[in-house]
Amino acid sequence: MEGLSADAVGKKVQKAWTDNQVPQCGYCQPGMMMACTGSVKAGHHGNEIASDLNHICMCGTYPRIKAAIQGL
Repeated sequence: MEGLSADAVGKKVQKAWTDNQVPQCGYCQPGMMMACTGSVKAGHHGNEIASDLNHICMCGTYPRIKAAIQGL
């Protein structure tokens, strides 16, 4: 997780998460951000990224996650 800031795509994902105030409890965020970074690196966009995220968010911040993904 800490290595994301050293990666251009990871840094972009971190910024999207922060800008959209995605984290609430932080339980699922590391896995979501890592999967999102991998998806973007694979050339996926928008709903393709969302399909790659198979994590359950205990807080239900899915609307904020979707907003962050749309900005990538």
